[in-house]
Amino acid sequence: MLNRVDGDVELLHELVDVFWSDCPRMLSAIRKALEAESPKALMRAAHAIKGLLSYFGTNSAIQAALNLEALGEEGTMVGAEKCFSELEQGLSDLKPALAALGKEIAA
Repeated sequence: MLNRVDGDVELLHELVDVFWSDCPRMLSAIRKALEAESPKALMRAAHAIKGLLSYFGTNSAIQAALNLEALGEEGTMVGAEKCFSELEQGLSDLKPALAALGKEIAA
């Protein structure tokens, strides 16, 4: 992760903070897009969370966000609920690593 920010520990810490504060809003935007069955809204919301996740390396959450974005680009919602579940699981898996990183940065 440090490589992605050119070793800037302060920037990485800020990105982790942004993740913690923005992630719920971003997930809510995806949920709303799913409820509204809006591929365009899904594409925008998935793109936003994908961008934030890209700082934390390749993981299952980023793959799920990519899949959601692709569905939105294709104009379909078929399979979006499954991808959203995979995104939530990937985020669940990522959170402990980010929490540990935050402690490591603070040390």
